[in-house]
Amino acid sequence: MATIDRTTILKGPAVVIFNSVNYYTEDDITLTPRIETFDVPSSINGTESQRYSNIVMEVSFKPKGEWSHAKALWAAFANPVIGSSIYGGSDKDIVIHSLDGRKMTLKCAACVSPPELHFSTVNTMVGSVTFRALGENNVDWTDASKRIVESAQAFAVAAQNPDSVITQPYKVSWGSSPFANMETEDGIRLSLDVSLNPTTVDSYGIVDETIENVVVSARFIPVGLTQTQYLTLLKIQGAGVTRGASLGAVNSNTLEVVGTGVYAGVNGAAPTQGVFRYGRNVLRLGEVAMQAQRKFSAGVAQPLFVLADAKP
Repeated sequence: MATIDRTTILKGPAVVIFNSVNYYTEDDITLTPRIETFDVPSSINGTESQRYSNIVMEVSFKPKGEWSHAKALWAAFANPVIGSSIYGGSDKDIVIHSLDGRKMTLKCAACVSPPELHFSTVNTMVGSVTFRALGENNVDWTDASKRIVESAQAFAVAAQNPDSVITQPYKVSWGSSPFANMETEDGIRLSLDVSLNPTTVDSYGIVDETIENVVVSARFIPVGLTQTQYLTLLKIQGAGVTRGASLGAVNSNTLEVVGTGVYAGVNGAAPTQGVFRYGRNVLRLGEVAMQAQRKFSAGVAQPLFVLADAKP
C-alpha cells in the first residue's frame, strides 16, 4: 500500500519583497505561471497541437495595509510618462520568501494593477495588488533561469510592526466650505486604473509593457451636507455647464484626505457621479465619484496625485 510522508507536503506563509520593500500580507499570496498558447488546427483532426506564445508570471496579494506600502505601490503612477516602460531601464525582481526557508525569485517584475486605497477608521488601507514578471531582459527564452529561480535561504526578513497599520478617522476636503473637512459614512476610497500596451517581438513574445493611460478616481459618501450643497458639489446645472465644457475648468478642486501622518491629494478632482437615495435605512445623499483631471503648468503636465506624510 502506498504511503505518504506528511513532511513532504508544502504549506505555509511568505513575505513578498520588491524594490527593497517587504510586504507582509493579510492573506494568501498567489503566484500564477501564465502559459499562453495558440492552436494549430486541422480540418480533419481539429486542434492538432497547442504551441507556446507567451510565458509570464503573476503575483497577487493583499498587503498588510501599511502607509509605506501605499506610497511605494502608487509612486510610479503619480506623473506617468505615456509610452514609457512600466519595467524601467533595468530589471527589478520580485521575491517570495517563505517561512520554511524557500525563495522564489521572479525576473523583471512591475506592479501592473495597483491597489485601491481605503482611508477609514475600521478598514485597513491597502487593497489587493498584482505584479507581472516578464523574464530577464536580453536573455534567451530557453535559458534555465530566464523567468524564475527557486532556492533555499533561511527566513530572515525584517521584522514587522503591527503599529505601522494605520486605522484612524479622516477628513476629506474639496475646496472651501461647505466642502472642507467633510465627514464620510465609511471612509474614502482612491483607485488607479492603469492601461498598458504590450510590446511584442516575434521570437520572444511580450518583452515590455508601456503606459497607455492612468486614471485616478475617488469615491465617498459625504455626511452632513444639505441637498442644495450636494447639488452644488455635483454642478449639474448653471453657469459653465454646457455640452463640450471641460470638467477641469468648470468644476474641479484638489480632493484632500487628511489624517495623522497621512496626506493624499487628488489634483483636479471633478465630480462625475452622485446619487440621491430615499428609504428607511439609507442616507439621503449617496456616493460621490470623482476623477482627476490632468493639470498643466506652462505646458508641463502636473502630478495626478500626491501621497505624503503631511500636506506639501
